[in-house]
Parts: sequence; C-alpha cells; structure tokens
Amino acid sequence: MRWPPDQSVILALLLLAATALLVLQTFRLWVRGRVERLRAKRARTLGRQGEKDAKRLLKKAKYRIEAEQPTARLAYEVDSKAREAILRPDFLVRRGKKRFVADAKKGADATDIGKRATRRQLLEYALAFPKVDGVLLVDTERSAIAEVAFPGVHGRPARRDPIVPFVMGLVCGAGAAVAVVVLLG
Repeated sequence: MRWPPDQSVILALLLLAATALLVLQTFRLWVRGRVERLRAKRARTLGRQGEKDAKRLLKKAKYRIEAEQPTARLAYEVDSKAREAILRPDFLVRRGKKRFVADAKKGADATDIGKRATRRQLLEYALAFPKVDGVLLVDTERSAIAEVAFPGVHGRPARRDPIVPFVMGLVCGAGAAVAVVVLLG
C-alpha cells in the first residue's frame, strides 16, 4: 500500500519523534542508573571509612573487638509461616565481662535514636544477638558511643508504671486496717 505524499511526511515525522523519545528515555535511564551506582559507591566508601573511625573509637574507649560484620539470624513468622532475616551489624565487642553489638553511624538522622529506622535497626540487633549485654550506637561524626538498652531484652526487666504498685499497696494497707478494726472491734 502506498501512502499519499502528505501522509508519508506525517508518518516519517511520527517515526522520527518516536525514535527520539526512545533514545531520550534510554539515555535518561542510563544516567539514572549511573547516578545510583555512584551514590552506592560513595555510600560504601563512606561506610568503610565510618567503620574504620568506629573501630578506632571503640578501641580508644577500651572495647575489645571480637568480630567484624558478625551475622545472626532473626526468626519471625508471617501468617504462621516461618521466615528469617540475616542481620549483619558492624562489630561484636567486649569491655570487661560485658559483650555488645556495635553499629557505626554517621549523620544527624542516622545517629538519632529517636528516628524510627535507627531505633528499629538497633532493636533488631538486640533481638538477634540474645547472648550480648546490649547494643552500642557509635556516632563517628561526634566521636561518641551510646549504650542503648531495650527493657525486656537481654534480661533487663521491663519498666512498669509506678502507680500500679502504689495502688496495690494502698489496697493491701486498707484491707489490713479493716481487718484490724473488725478483729478488735
């Protein structure tokens, strides 16, 4: 089938536009991938430097490094189906008789225990390493080490509301007073 000359030009322009869009999209995806690879490489480099800084800080604070990048499995269930996650903190350290999982962080958000992602990651480490005494958050930017405790984990008793023991004592005391009045009266 032969196209009329005026439609052939339109068809050629449409094909040229489609080809240009394909080339543009391919280039855009290539640039995006390149940027992501560079970011990942930079993050790995910063991470390695941060781990070196954390190692130095831990040694300076008299922690003995027992393992670097130790692994542990964290078991959990979803709809009664067993699953597990492999966790890999930066260090397993010891100071005196206490052992800790240590995680190096850099940046205001990463080192803020109030931030959900940091808190959850440290809690995962606490659960995955039950034979340690706690978790250390190593802030390489501020050269600080914080011991993070999760009550109810690692044999630490969970804190209770102080009003409950008070009310129980009050009730017991009132019961004893009533018993004394009844017995004597």
